[in-house]
Amino acid sequence: MIEHPARRALHNEVHARPPEPMQAPVAISHMVMLTDATSREASRAHLMALLHDHHLPVPQAHTNHLRVDLGNWRLRWELHTEFVTWTFMVDAHDGLPNPEEYGMALRLLPQQWFSELPGECLARINLWAKFTQDLSDRDELHQQFREDSLVACQLAEGTATLHTDFQIGPDGCSRMLLRVGQVSQRRLGRMVQRLLEIETYRMMALLGLPVARSAAPSLAQAEQELADLAQAIRSASHDEEAVLLERLTRLAG
Repeated sequence: MIEHPARRALHNEVHARPPEPMQAPVAISHMVMLTDATSREASRAHLMALLHDHHLPVPQAHTNHLRVDLGNWRLRWELHTEFVTWTFMVDAHDGLPNPEEYGMALRLLPQQWFSELPGECLARINLWAKFTQDLSDRDELHQQFREDSLVACQLAEGTATLHTDFQIGPDGCSRMLLRVGQVSQRRLGRMVQRLLEIETYRMMALLGLPVARSAAPSLAQAEQELADLAQAIRSASHDEEAVLLERLTRLAG
């Protein structure tokens, strides 16, 4: 049996970016930076500069995923085709955070280095994961989010609940509160990774929305003209066919 030369590489892609085991409470800040070829390489160089400043070994040149412990905070870096993600994590306290504490990981970063992340920021999410014995208790949530846009759901067969209001706060970040019961570190890591990926790809998918909206009037006009042409073709005489063909060609072009 002849094996496809790319089979093993493609098969192992599922392991390329494994979830990171996590223990609550933890504060996480996730940045999605849109990149082109130039800013992708700049992102790699930006990562290398951070590692160099912390006297840490730099990865191989082809690396597209890295997890590193920088003492009082941790970094997960992922290089994708169209964007780069930077995820910063720090151990948090057991209580409910105030709005400013959601981004506590960002305050531990070298601020000049952080302000110069290459690319254009598409998404900034602060996620706080905390242990909660009674997941049905919602009294503690009133001061966390806007009531008119608050949404919540259960995760992992009811062993966790997620709350967010999809609002961008004064710090430029949206906030998520993940309350977990008795879940393993691996399961919590999987939940966090999926939540961040959902928000990342939600924003990536919406990039085409402004273009679609701007094209909507032209498409509506073209659709109406096509309907008119279809109607005219049904009753067209031989002499009118050339004119209708020209209109159809112009519409298609």
